[in-house]
Amino acid sequence: TTTTITTQQRKWIISFFILFIISNFIRFQPWKYDNINIFYCWIFVSSTGVSRILEFLWNFSIFEQIIQLENNAQKNSKNIQKISIKNEKNTNEFVVPTSISEFLITFSPEISGFKFFLIGGLILMMTFSSFVCLTNVITSDIVIFTSRDHQLGEWIKENIDPKSVILTTPDHRHPVAALSGYSIVMGYEGWLWSKGIDYSKRRSDAASMWQGHQSALSKFRKYKCRYIIRGPGLDSSSVFGRSLWPKQDEFIQKHGTKVFDNEVWQIFDLNRL
Repeated sequence: TTTTITTQQRKWIISFFILFIISNFIRFQPWKYDNINIFYCWIFVSSTGVSRILEFLWNFSIFEQIIQLENNAQKNSKNIQKISIKNEKNTNEFVVPTSISEFLITFSPEISGFKFFLIGGLILMMTFSSFVCLTNVITSDIVIFTSRDHQLGEWIKENIDPKSVILTTPDHRHPVAALSGYSIVMGYEGWLWSKGIDYSKRRSDAASMWQGHQSALSKFRKYKCRYIIRGPGLDSSSVFGRSLWPKQDEFIQKHGTKVFDNEVWQIFDLNRL
């Protein structure tokens, strides 16, 4: 049996469809492709409607209704002509349908096969692009997180208090935030800007902490930050760059110790703040 869409579900789908249409004309975020986040919401909601449509096509009963109507109208009439075709070996009877209902009865296997190929073709059309995309991702040489990145994330989760705050470079895919899920002093500047957050003061504080200035001690205490993580990140021209490490080393030697090093990432515990 075919299930029906309730009024509440219909309102839910229509509201998201309107949002989908609007998102094709209005850019809600400063970043060029950020509207895709709204499209993701539409995809999840619309998938329920699409599944109902496929179910309806599979259980489409208009053929049976036509047969019933014609049977009632022509109950007492002769609907089938039989032509006897004889040859020397045997006698065969060939049934020639003379009405829509008899046609549907005669060719019902072919109709069922057509429905199968129709729905199968629709599913293939809806999923083939995803298959191509996933194939490209699986076969790509692009690495988002290396084994050393994962090693860092796992070590943090196993050895550092989940309530701790960590000082990192503001990288959009830093393993501390992405793999361990821990709080950091300041995240990626591009996302902070696109969300309309005034992060100028925090950026100044983070730069002071990173550079090991005299005021850094009060900043670490202000944000309750105990750990510094150094590794691949921004270039030397940045206020968070590698060129500032020697000055930061003096601050670390005075207030903390190195607790982790996998030749790519280093973690310093400021346990003497």
